[in-house]
Amino acid sequence: MPGLRDLIEEALSISRDPGKLADLINTSTTILEIDGSVFKVHRPGVVEFLEAPSISFVGDIHGDFYSLIAVLENVFPRIIDNGVAVFLGDYIDRGYLQVESITLLLLLKKLYPDRVVLLRGNHEPPEFLKPYPHDFPDILIKYFGGEGHTLYRLFLKLFSKLPLIAYRRRGFIAVHGGPPLRCIRSTAIEDAFEIGSQAFSAETIESVLWSDPVELGIDVIPSPRGAGYLYGSRFTEKALSLIGDGVIIRSHEYVDGYREAHNGRVITVFSAPLVYELRYAGVLVYSETEGRGHLERILVEPVQPGRY
Repeated sequence: MPGLRDLIEEALSISRDPGKLADLINTSTTILEIDGSVFKVHRPGVVEFLEAPSISFVGDIHGDFYSLIAVLENVFPRIIDNGVAVFLGDYIDRGYLQVESITLLLLLKKLYPDRVVLLRGNHEPPEFLKPYPHDFPDILIKYFGGEGHTLYRLFLKLFSKLPLIAYRRRGFIAVHGGPPLRCIRSTAIEDAFEIGSQAFSAETIESVLWSDPVELGIDVIPSPRGAGYLYGSRFTEKALSLIGDGVIIRSHEYVDGYREAHNGRVITVFSAPLVYELRYAGVLVYSETEGRGHLERILVEPVQPGRY
């Protein structure tokens, strides 16, 4: 297998060739539903971890290629050593090197399909719920001219196949924004996560991709974002009770590395500092010892632009 530098150079080459990029998108779309070494992918896109080796969680990337490189310098050795990396979505929009960033992640998934999980963020949007800004289509056209339209259609198909949720019983729920709203009225994880359904409901897609925790004595209220909801600690406890306890690991909000809410039961991790003029990219590493979950919080400084 190639080293990280080789991987970066190959990604840069692919990101400049529309034919190679289309092939990578198509290949990636076909492997998203394949089970991994320690996880099973349930229809319509729920990743269940059956074991918990070293699992690294990475937050929003937003085209922050140099921060992504710095994160991978930390995470890649863990993948090589049979760990798993879970990326929490928002790979595109806003940043200067969006095509390069998502190409690198897709290449990583292609080479290590059983040890890399790419979850969907609200900037990998369904047709009915586009975010703002969503400049990725314009970037593709700037790079590739008319072929950019074709590539964007391929990306939309890829986005629709990205899993929405990852979880480990008595360990964690990993999502981009928040647990599905169905958790509030469900008594089993299979119903709450719509496991076995042909497709996620629009309600679940919206609530998972767009929601945020707040320190209010509420269950849920509508979000000022215009989509999703704000959820309080009572909702967090209800969602976590469905997996037998643990933590919610999510991204979606820009913070300097990570931030905790609901007495440490919700942890936001963010990994695109250069886009937001922050200092650190965050990485959370989950592991288990004698059945107990542990979280290591890591702050990563971006590499200097031009290094690669």
